[in-house]
Amino acid sequence: MEQQTPQPVTESKIVGVPTPRIDGPLKTTGAATYSSDHHFPGLVYAWPVTATIASGTISGIDSSTAEKMPGVLAIYTHKNIGPLYRTPPSAGFSMILDERRPPLEDETVSYYGQYVAVAVAHTV
Repeated sequence: MEQQTPQPVTESKIVGVPTPRIDGPLKTTGAATYSSDHHFPGLVYAWPVTATIASGTISGIDSSTAEKMPGVLAIYTHKNIGPLYRTPPSAGFSMILDERRPPLEDETVSYYGQYVAVAVAHTV
């Protein structure tokens, strides 16, 4: 049996073709519901505090003023968050992570924007 040379694809029936979207009318009319539209009893918010330097060591975090603000439940840092779950390495692309170490693991700053603390409160 002779092996055939595959023919190049010259036209797509998917890419570049208008495709109706089920959620299109809801989004364009403002009627779509997003996860942030749900408000459950006791819901709290987490607001990350990020590093403003690309590399360094955290010498201290003074959260005393933030902790006294109305609605603030806690300020977590590497000093008080405790151990966090580490994601095990995986084969393939099933669980690709940008960073293997958990946030707030230690006082080392490895990149600009790294989470160094998180505020938890009743309001944003």
